[in-house]
Amino acid sequence: KEEELLGGLGPLEVQAGQEQRVFDEGDLLSLSQEQQLEEKAETLSQDTGYDFFVVTTKDAGGRTSREVAEDFYMDHQTVQDGAV
Repeated sequence: KEEELLGGLGPLEVQAGQEQRVFDEGDLLSLSQEQQLEEKAETLSQDTGYDFFVVTTKDAGGRTSREVAEDFYMDHQTVQDGAV
């Protein structure tokens, strides 16, 4: 199986009022890594005004990392316009 780390699926506890940005569906990250990535993605989102997500998967189902990211974005988008 192909494992990919994308540069945003699994539950992660985040601070109240903070949007979840790390989705470790592949269970590839430690809790510490997830928390660090949450903080970085939140900072990037605040600094740029763009949504940043981190997604991992163990099985991309034959899709490229870009296709997995696009599918994730379409399923979880928070705004009408965006880029992957």
